Amino acid sequence: MWAATKEDQSGLICLLLYNPKTKEPVEMRIAAQKTFTCLWFSIAYISYVPWKRPAHS
Repeated sequence: MWAATKEDQSGLICLLLYNPKTKEPVEMRIAAQKTFTCLWFSIAYISYVPWKRPAHS
């Protein structure tokens, strides 16, 4: 189903998105930690970025 899938050794969280009408997987997203810094104050947060899409036959 997923083209060129390899085992993830990073231990990060992933999220699988489905099309509600067809109930088919649309996209897999992986967590990415980002940091926002303003002067001396930093905030770290997690966002999900596109990682893989299913291979179409």
